[in-house]
Amino acid sequence: MPNAIACAAARRKSEECESEKCRSEGGGVKGAMRDMEQRDMEQRDMKLEDTAQADIAQGKGVRLPCLELQDVRKQFGEKEVLRGISLSMDTHDVVCVIGPSGCGKSTLLRCVNLLEKLDSGRIVFNGEDISDIGIDDNLVRRRMGIVFQSFNLFPH
Repeated sequence: MPNAIACAAARRKSEECESEKCRSEGGGVKGAMRDMEQRDMEQRDMKLEDTAQADIAQGKGVRLPCLELQDVRKQFGEKEVLRGISLSMDTHDVVCVIGPSGCGKSTLLRCVNLLEKLDSGRIVFNGEDISDIGIDDNLVRRRMGIVFQSFNLFPH
């Protein structure tokens, strides 16, 4: 829930946004709140990265995983598709998810991108628990991408 300072800043931003064009392009209070949330997330990411780099520079060897899955579980009806999946990936890691058809590869990626809700477990992205109930899925997706299996840019 935004605090009073954030709301006041959003109102000021809205008052500065006088033209109709600005309002139609996502301005106003909602646009200002969205911008502020995006800036907050970017600042949090930079702080986490700076802290990790400082620890490494001091010889502490501490690295925060970019993406961490902890005991992720997902089922559809009686069919348990993901059974306690845990993994950790650092920034710039290249990871391949390999398995037979129907084993849960796409479901895992859809859960990571918040297109499917978890039954249990946690997903932590850049130090933030994105599987938490109050997380704005769209703000997370601005920092994470997915390409679907049947992605057709042009019909042919």
